[in-house]
This record gives sequence, C-alpha cells and structure tokens, in this order.
Amino acid sequence: MSLGIVLVVVILSFLLIWPFIPSILSAVILAYIFYPLYLKLRKKVKKDWVAALILSIGVVILVILPFLALLNSVANQAVGVYVAAEVYLSDSDQSLGDFYTNFEQRFGFKLDIEGLISQGVDFIVNATKSFLSSLPEKIINFFIFIFLFYYLLKEGEKVSKRVADFLPLKKDIKRKLIKGCNELIHAVVFGTLLTALIQGTVGGVGFVIFGVGSPIFWGFMMAIFALIPMVGTAVIWAPAALFLFGKGLFLANGWMIFRGAGLFVYGFFGISLIDNFVRPKLIGARGSMHPAIVLLGVLGGLKLVGFIGIIIGPIILSLFLAMVKVYSEDYEI
Repeated sequence: MSLGIVLVVVILSFLLIWPFIPSILSAVILAYIFYPLYLKLRKKVKKDWVAALILSIGVVILVILPFLALLNSVANQAVGVYVAAEVYLSDSDQSLGDFYTNFEQRFGFKLDIEGLISQGVDFIVNATKSFLSSLPEKIINFFIFIFLFYYLLKEGEKVSKRVADFLPLKKDIKRKLIKGCNELIHAVVFGTLLTALIQGTVGGVGFVIFGVGSPIFWGFMMAIFALIPMVGTAVIWAPAALFLFGKGLFLANGWMIFRGAGLFVYGFFGISLIDNFVRPKLIGARGSMHPAIVLLGVLGGLKLVGFIGIIIGPIILSLFLAMVKVYSEDYEI
C-alpha cells in the first residue's frame, strides 16, 4: 500500500471524527477520573459490563444532569443580572454618575460596573444561545460520549495496553512516559479543575452570605476565572465588594459598608487563598504545571474545541510536556 493512500485514509478518518472530538476527549477524561471507582465496583459485582453500566448511569444522574441544571440556573440568573442592570442603569444615570465621580475621588481609579456586567452576562447569554441552537448536535454528541465512556471503562485495560504497545518506544521509556502523563493529568484534573470548582462554590456561598444577587451565576463565573492563571476569582468578588463598600460610603449606609468590607475579607481569605491550601492537598507530591502553560492550554482549548477545551487544552499540553521531558532525559537533550 502506497504512502499516499495511507495519508488520504488518515486525513479522511480525522475529518470524519473531528466534529465529535469534544465528546471523545470528554469521555476519555471522565473515564480516566472514574476508572479507580470502576475497579472497586467491579470487585463488588464481579462483571465488567455491569460495573461499567452502573457507573455510566451514575455519571449521567449524579454529574451530567446536575451540571445541565446548573447551566440552566446560570443562564436564568445571567438574564436576571442583565435585566436588573439595564433597569438600574436606565433609572439612575445621574445618581450612578455621581457615585462614579465620588468613588474616583475617594479611591483614585475608575470603576466600570456596566462594562464588567455587560461582558460577563453577554458571555453567558451567547453561550446559552449557542447551546440551544445546536441542541440536536449536542444530543448526538452525548450518545457518543456515553457510549465511549462505557466502553473505555469496560475495556480500559485492553485500550491502555493497546496504546502502550502501539508506541514505538523502549519499555523503560514507555514506563516513564506513562508515569509522567499520569502525574500531569492528575495535577490538571484534580489540582486545577477541582480547585476551581471549590473556589466557585465557596464564592457563590459568600455572595449569598453578604447579600449579592445571582450567586449561582457569579459563583460559576468565579470558577471559570479561577482556571485562568494571573486572573483568578478576584476579578469577580473584588469589584462586587468595592461596589458595596463604595455605595455604602456614598449613601452613608453602615450595613452596606460592613457587607462590602466583609465580602472583601471573605474573598481574600476564603476564596482566593483556597488555591494555596487545597491544590497541594489534592495533587500531593505529584507533578504540577506552570501557570503560563495552564493559561495557554485554557485559551487554546477554548478556541479549538469550545467550552470543554478549558479542561482538554491543559491536558493536551501536559501530555506534550511529559513526552518532551521523557525524551530529553532519555536522550540527554
């Protein structure tokens, strides 16, 4: 068989599966996360297919459906934030202008509440519209995901062995490569993703405590920004705290000043610093990724495959870095 025919077949095969890449990668990632649980379940039920089926149904009920419900709540609250902001801004142009002037005089910098609200809400609303418009495609992708997830659990050992056998490397290099990939993927999934989810949850609870509206929406936004190094959750909670505090000063409202100050302290010690304590506990002595690599992975993943790219992008880069490290050590590059 000629090389040209092989290349044509490979390119056509790639084009065929390209629309389903997010579903395929999502299934691989979740199968990796839940595989240890599958092994424990398999010991209990003694059947591969039963354990994989139970876990597949469990993931749909306990992970995917709650996540879709969360997205629905986020979308609803995003619309609520947008409507409330429009009403507030249209009804109080003069007073808001006075507030901005007063705030700038007191603190020495401008506060663009409209811009922050507009950008954040537009992102969620557009993402929701895009999701609804492509719902038939999403249903197909879901069935592909759940089908692959089931079989990756059931045939996980065979698949991993097949992939290892396919690599044209020495056994010791394969072992180092697999070990390095496991460490970095563990660091990305548990150290980055789970930490961001915890920060978003804690942030949403803080917004409830200090009386900030739409806490689910803002908590979701904090989880997203927590994934972006050098940005973090402060981009959400700090303006909210400053707005409450500044408005309290402007209106001479002691309770509002207390809420703003309390949210700032809560945000600094209860939200932002979580990363310093939770991440080391989750990844232990395993590998870690430089923040710049995570940032490139997140942004590149978003551009390449959409929302799921937030997770997939850093994982792909972690695999690349693991390969580079193994090759450089083995061949002393």
